Amino acid sequence: MGIPGSASVKEAVADSCFDVDGITYVKPAPIMGIESQIYVRGRPRNNVKVAGEWPPVGLITPDIPKADFASFQAAFPDEPLLQNWESWQALWAPAKDEASPLQPVVAMKTSYRGWCGWRKKSGVGKTVQSLSAYAMYCFNAEMQKFRSAAVETEVVPPRAGHYVLSVTEVIGMDAANDVSSIGIAYNSPGKPLSFDEFVLDSRIGREQSLALACAYAVKIGARGVLWYEDKTYAWV
Repeated sequence: MGIPGSASVKEAVADSCFDVDGITYVKPAPIMGIESQIYVRGRPRNNVKVAGEWPPVGLITPDIPKADFASFQAAFPDEPLLQNWESWQALWAPAKDEASPLQPVVAMKTSYRGWCGWRKKSGVGKTVQSLSAYAMYCFNAEMQKFRSAAVETEVVPPRAGHYVLSVTEVIGMDAANDVSSIGIAYNSPGKPLSFDEFVLDSRIGREQSLALACAYAVKIGARGVLWYEDKTYAWV
């Protein structure tokens, strides 16, 4: 038996990646043959992001019902931002220009009664800034509801209403190469399934995509959030 040479040295298992004109091409690492018996959700991957490691999934603005506007004016009689309904609406118009598919504007209903109750419980002072803080509180509460109730499935339920669907293509060993799409799925009885996209083939992972799907669900008042992973090119 000869001495093993450099040609016999086994290379590390890794994806093969290269970029051409801003497009990343990935040849996933060879599969291991069988799924891991230890890691239920699949073998550990590189660059897996968790909550807090990606930008905010929405630009949150306080949406005061017109019927409540006079009450807020009375609460802040000297506040120029609440001088009239039109000036208040114009204040939040720039947010639409700053928005993107990965960070949509989400206007949260900010009722006078709800704001007063929240301030009483939280001890927050009576400031104009507290309107935005209350809107963020309402947004986070709705996000948690959608996230906890999100269902992993490839089938859109045949029920009236609309769902936000998050689909992530898992690619190789590096989660930075995963791509996700998000949209509204309609599957009303007696009608063909339809899908309107918010985000198409964006390089974001499952958790960020799911959080963004929940933000869209809050924005449009969806019935629920569905998600699944396409593992055609996954490393298993």
